[in-house]
Amino acid sequence: ELLEDTREAVGDRCGIAFRFAVDELLGSEGLSCEAESRDVVEMLAEHPDLWDVNLSDWPNDSVTARFGEEGAQEPYVKFVKQVTSRPVVGVGRFTSPDVMVSQIQRGILDMIGAARPSIA
Repeated sequence: ELLEDTREAVGDRCGIAFRFAVDELLGSEGLSCEAESRDVVEMLAEHPDLWDVNLSDWPNDSVTARFGEEGAQEPYVKFVKQVTSRPVVGVGRFTSPDVMVSQIQRGILDMIGAARPSIA
């Protein structure tokens, strides 16, 4: 309803981006990319103009290089492009332009969110 209300309020004057954490990494105790989250994305697939997908909670979404590999969110977010025609942006502790391009060429993401690497 919120996406529909937002669309009604702004019409085609601006794009609507929707950030959605596709997995909480809590197994059956939380949202999972293999269950409820996939259902949500399928149900809302064409409502936003852009999907911004990530993992829930901050330590999972912004894991440090010591504890997480570059592109570690791929297994969780890759299904989104399979169920929507809308552009998908994501993050994943990217540091290599080659890995970023690979995500785009393989159809995992359309855009890479890379604010912190750009700042550094």
